[in-house]
Amino acid sequence: MTIEEWAGNQQERRRRFDDEVRGCRLKPPEAFSDEPAPPGALRSLCPGLDPGLTGRRSHAVRWRIARSCCGWAEPPTTEEFYDAFHTDAPDQRQKSIIYMWGTEATFTELFEAWAQHAYTFRDLVRALRLAAFPWPDRIAEINQWADPHHVEQ
Repeated sequence: MTIEEWAGNQQERRRRFDDEVRGCRLKPPEAFSDEPAPPGALRSLCPGLDPGLTGRRSHAVRWRIARSCCGWAEPPTTEEFYDAFHTDAPDQRQKSIIYMWGTEATFTELFEAWAQHAYTFRDLVRALRLAAFPWPDRIAEINQWADPHHVEQ
């Protein structure tokens, strides 16, 4: 294979992936687990973490807020984050918190927050959908966690 053929193959592969991602929508919340993380998840993903830094006081959430919201006039608290991901009608500030998490949390942080009981995967997807989260790359990534046997109604 020549370098030109290889480059052409790479461009075609990227174009197909980009086309798939561009039209991507979050699967419905029901396609995702509503089970809280088992105790072993916290021990595996966050070894040595104080159990008091979970739920409304999630350590992963606190660190992401500190890194991503330092320019906010009033950075959110971990309690505000928790409320944003558990409300049926997020207000504008809550949507901003959801957007911040959806765009800036690393893949590892998404899992750590789940392990720390900040949300279930269903809570995460529900909040992103309620906030009309628009980032197709992250949506495609999260959709991989859906139950493959779930049938959309």
